[in-house]
Amino acid sequence: MDPLKKADKAQSNVNMIDVQRIGLWIGALVLALDSICLIMIGEFEFVIAVGMGLGIVVISTNLWPYIGMQKPYKDERAARVGAMAGLSAWYISLVTAALAAVILGYLPASWNIHLNAAQALGGVILVMVVSMVCIYEYMSWKGVTE
Repeated sequence: MDPLKKADKAQSNVNMIDVQRIGLWIGALVLALDSICLIMIGEFEFVIAVGMGLGIVVISTNLWPYIGMQKPYKDERAARVGAMAGLSAWYISLVTAALAAVILGYLPASWNIHLNAAQALGGVILVMVVSMVCIYEYMSWKGVTE
């Protein structure tokens, strides 16, 4: 293949990855804002449900190419960073869900902490999305050290 064609193809892949990054950040921002509204309101309103649905669709359409796990943007380094960020976000979300369950069911009433299921769901989604995006960006900036 001609070196100029290779350079053009590489440049178009870089541009598409930038588009994927913007899309993922928009979806993460929508989900984060809807989660904050869910925590504050405490009820799963229709507008929040539509916003969460749109945020999930935008994130799910941009996630795999963004982290380098889908052709033609397949990248071993990005895939390793993405897998590590996803695993870390999953673990942090699991701990958050466990803490929410403890708060919902086992804290004494004298502590005056009241949390319903919608607020717990909002907190878990907020922590999951923010931790995944932030860990991925940090690890992309830091680089893979293994």
